[in-house]
Amino acid sequence: MQKITASEFSIQLLFDQMSDGRYFIHSPHVPGLRLAGFNLEALRADIEPAVKDLLFHNRNLNVESIRWVPSIDEVLEELERPEEKDNKQTYLVKLSGAA
Repeated sequence: MQKITASEFSIQLLFDQMSDGRYFIHSPHVPGLRLAGFNLEALRADIEPAVKDLLFHNRNLNVESIRWVPSIDEVLEELERPEEKDNKQTYLVKLSGAA
């Protein structure tokens, strides 16, 4: 179990799947975060650096680490399930070491 520190805070990430099969990732807490594509693994590689860079450049926050709740693996697994699902999936991400 990871310890929550005083410098840890949460943001919300929204994962939408469009009618053409593309995924769209955005957040009301991270202005400018707009990622889209068909390949979840490629998007996965872009999420953390994009969030860190946007928070640094837009809010002067230096994020040292990101803790996913649920884990990024669980998020992607849920998104790839073929059964009926909501159009929008919401996940919380814990950021720590922000100054």
